[in-house]
Amino acid sequence: MSVLVDTSLSLIELKQRSSQRPNVGVDFGETDFPAVAKAYGGRGVWIENASDLKAETEAALSRDGFTLLA
Repeated sequence: MSVLVDTSLSLIELKQRSSQRPNVGVDFGETDFPAVAKAYGGRGVWIENASDLKAETEAALSRDGFTLLA
């Protein structure tokens, strides 16, 4: 399983700005998705680059249980 991590609702923010409204309710703190995966009995990994993605994807396919790539 993979999660694309974003800490903002960017499209809503753009609409707020284009209508000259204040930026409200669209920014939030980062979720530690690997910690959430671990809490549910899986493995979670932060992916920072393409080589990490390749290596962790291959490892996930050979691992029992689930792996979350963030």
